[in-house]
Amino acid sequence: MTDVRCKTCDQGVLTLQKVHRMSGPSVTIGYILLIPSLLGIAFALLFFIMSMVGAASVAQEKLSATTLQRLHDANVPPDIITKLEAGRTPSREEKEGLSADQAAAVSTADAEVRARAGAVGCMGACGTGMAATVAVLSFIGGLLGWLLVMKKRVLVCSTCSAVTNAS
Repeated sequence: MTDVRCKTCDQGVLTLQKVHRMSGPSVTIGYILLIPSLLGIAFALLFFIMSMVGAASVAQEKLSATTLQRLHDANVPPDIITKLEAGRTPSREEKEGLSADQAAAVSTADAEVRARAGAVGCMGACGTGMAATVAVLSFIGGLLGWLLVMKKRVLVCSTCSAVTNAS
């Protein structure tokens, strides 16, 4: 490649360099925005994974020992207990043949099953929503930071330091 002479001073040679597009304080602000934004995206991903794992672990929990003991003490039929332990609600026909004490125990266990299902849905929705919000805000901050720290290619004179766009 031949050396390109500077048009400003007619003495120096133009060399290709990369320089920041913005001033020093703008570049500093860009890095201040960029680094926490990258950490924020990583945190959002971790938060999303942990909320999904937490929701799955709540969904797999068994009935509490107190509820199981209450069902056994009330002599609830084993097929209904098995259904409740699996997280399913007994049908109306299954509940009709129960005594008042058995029906109360089944109702308590059924409420526990339904509450767990609601907690799983809420936990998943809240975790996903929070993670998405943090990720989007971090992405916007990172994009702004990246725009502030971007570099451009220029030709710089070795003698007079004149700058010319390389495009």
